Amino acid sequence: MTFPIPIQDPLPFEHGESPDASAKPLTVGEQIQAVMELLTTTAQNASQVARIVAAIVHASRANRGTVTANSLRPWLDGVHPPLVGSVIRRLALARVLSVTGHYVQCTAKRSGNGGKLQRVYRYHAPSRATD
Repeated sequence: MTFPIPIQDPLPFEHGESPDASAKPLTVGEQIQAVMELLTTTAQNASQVARIVAAIVHASRANRGTVTANSLRPWLDGVHPPLVGSVIRRLALARVLSVTGHYVQCTAKRSGNGGKLQRVYRYHAPSRATD
């Protein structure tokens, strides 16, 4: 499997700069597919990873490009919680998500995380390469 976005650690940009502002944007469906290619390593987790990626794309569109656990929660009922964190970390390493330096309080009512601070990420939509 090849990765269209280079993987680097630590995160090279943490305050919302886009890695390639001149490239043409992909449609939402193309974005989801491009991000899925970074994450899906087994068929067992493919459907849950797809739900997480779709939640990230839709939440970012609803929240001016930012994503938090709070904004993802409505789309992730039934998704294995540790997988959400794994996907977010992998997307941060792949530079699809970047840390903004901002935090918000967790609004979860059923977990032990209610009231704790959570990171705010900026979503960087994959784009078509310009020729």
